[in-house]
Amino acid sequence: MKLVLFDIDGTLLDSGGAGSMALNAAFRELFPAWETGLRGTGSRGTGSPFDGIRMGGKTDTEIVMEAMNKHGIEADGKIPVFMDAYVRHLKVQIGIFNPARRLKPGVREALNALDIMEGVALGLLTGNIEEGARIKLEPFGLNGYFPLGAFGSDSADRNSLLPVALERFNQNWQSGQNWQSGQNWQSGQNWQSGQNWQSGQNWQSGRAGKKQKLTPSDCIVVGDTPRDVECAKIHGAHSVAVATGGYTAAELLNTEADHVLEDMGDTGLFLNCLELV
Repeated sequence: MKLVLFDIDGTLLDSGGAGSMALNAAFRELFPAWETGLRGTGSRGTGSPFDGIRMGGKTDTEIVMEAMNKHGIEADGKIPVFMDAYVRHLKVQIGIFNPARRLKPGVREALNALDIMEGVALGLLTGNIEEGARIKLEPFGLNGYFPLGAFGSDSADRNSLLPVALERFNQNWQSGQNWQSGQNWQSGQNWQSGQNWQSGQNWQSGRAGKKQKLTPSDCIVVGDTPRDVECAKIHGAHSVAVATGGYTAAELLNTEADHVLEDMGDTGLFLNCLELV
């Protein structure tokens, strides 16, 4: 049994800047002093409050805390409020037509192939908070592939997320319960498509193979940044890096990734990499 955990931004898709625009809008809404120049040097804020912050591979919470610290804002108690505003703005951004919003090459073909494989389960390992992750995946109909995962809402530290994903997998699989465990991420309501995000699949069917407790060595993390690689290798999991985000293949080759690909466009090659680790 293998558990293949996917990052989202830069790996599965390009949101067309929806995430960063929603972060900017939430920051300006909650901290207008930054925009009006009443904070810091007194000069009017220009550009983005997140200028100079490299977001790739970081959790949402980590990004927001870094921006708050940069602008001298105490984070205590403000993160949940910020995330509520962020989700609200993200829904607006995702609802706006944007031709730059697209899946990365080969993603749907790879997921379709993995989805029907014996002995393979799919999940997410992403710095997005869970609600943000689901919002980004929904326009592409990808939520059904990923009944569970570990998210930036579980921890600000990406390196602690793989054990979270493993624990969820093992608890749900060993218990014999449906992957949802009665906890649909929208409080039992179907998502905007009108379909349950499991796409009607019952993961008790045994299609994913014989029940067993998985360990990190049974996991493969697929991501586009050195942090995706690190969060896998630090626990003894495997890593396949794809150069579809902000890092080149040459840069990713300098990590401990087991395999580095330009993208998932060659489904056979990508699946072979998963078999080889």
